[in-house]
Amino acid sequence: MMSSEERLEEALSAYNSKISNLEDAGDSDDLLEAYINRGTVLMMMESYVAAESDFEEAIETILFRERKGIPTDLGLFIRAYENHGQLFCGNGNDIMVADYARIADRLPELKSGTRYFSLKDIVIMCINCAEDLMDEGYHREAMPFLTKASESLSGKNDVWSDNRRMDVEGIMGEALKAAGDLKGALDHYEWAVRIGQYLYDHDEIEDPYLLTLCYMYRGDVKDELGDAKGSLDDHMIACDMLEESVVNGATGNKQMLVDLCQDIASRLMEQGNIEKSEKYLLKSMRHGLPEMDEAIGALGIKRPDE
Repeated sequence: MMSSEERLEEALSAYNSKISNLEDAGDSDDLLEAYINRGTVLMMMESYVAAESDFEEAIETILFRERKGIPTDLGLFIRAYENHGQLFCGNGNDIMVADYARIADRLPELKSGTRYFSLKDIVIMCINCAEDLMDEGYHREAMPFLTKASESLSGKNDVWSDNRRMDVEGIMGEALKAAGDLKGALDHYEWAVRIGQYLYDHDEIEDPYLLTLCYMYRGDVKDELGDAKGSLDDHMIACDMLEESVVNGATGNKQMLVDLCQDIASRLMEQGNIEKSEKYLLKSMRHGLPEMDEAIGALGIKRPDE
């Protein structure tokens, strides 16, 4: 059986031959597609400079066609700009943003059945682009992708679609919060939590950690809107879910758990709820300093779950 590295090498060799043969015939969709596919293989092989060269060749072809008034297949267009943009994720420059803006301009044309794009492919591409833009602080630029994903999911009631809908609603909440629209953000977090809790209760949620984050971020928004009780309730639910994940080894984000426990303890202390505050302080010590668990037991102090 061939290894994944061997398969990539074989694919690269095949595309090298294909491009060599097609270049003699001049511009064609087949040549454009071969450049995009070879660039994708090179990116998977972590040959990023060579991959960038192929994607730039594809984009130059698209721009040349535009100057001549020649249309480019929508699927090829999006793949060229999406893959080129991905190469610059996290580099703090505007290349990715410009590439994704080109895709956003043509999102209204994108439909299931476009080359390379089933409905699921559209939703995943839109979520990925939106997350990349959010990571770089471009929350407004992320909205067209989130809107397209939401529209594509409309009327779909299967488990996969519901999980993606929770993702989209959560990211929309994050984007609107970043834009200063707290009430709009709260509305989307409400939907994300509602969908996610239903999936969780029916053991159909793909990533419970995302639901935990939605509870936590909804609590943050409620706090900014002056709903201290609602904020504390959400943070306590998030804390319980996060602790369960940490204990079960599903996530290693202990620092977030410790910080959340300490914040809840501080709020409860301000309310005069000393007993409950101590419970969360002990939780924070137990997960933040595992060696303290033995000391707590040796002193005869009840653990948080006792």
